[in-house]
Amino acid sequence: MDPEYVNRIQPPPIPPVITAIDLLPARASMRATDINHLKIKYFNGEKAYYVACKRQRDLQGLGSLPQTIVSLTASKLWNSEPKNVKQAYIDMAQQAYETYQQRYIALYQRRI
Repeated sequence: MDPEYVNRIQPPPIPPVITAIDLLPARASMRATDINHLKIKYFNGEKAYYVACKRQRDLQGLGSLPQTIVSLTASKLWNSEPKNVKQAYIDMAQQAYETYQQRYIALYQRRI
């Protein structure tokens, strides 16, 4: 992997360019048993930061960069961010999870 590509995406700004809604899974048809898995996979600060890096890539006109580069860059940038920046993304992820519960959990319970 070319190291030149890794440094092309700038760190996402604070406040973030994404919202908690951007973190919600696109597929609302997941089973209720997937909820704990979703909390781990979708609703954590590092995942939110990754989504923000993807948005930053697009805003910079670098949409042709492969996801592997975005992932590597996001991980590198996340590890170098100060605690207050990480906390902003952790809080956003928590808000996304709460929104997910409000929107989709009731739907699952009605289907059962």
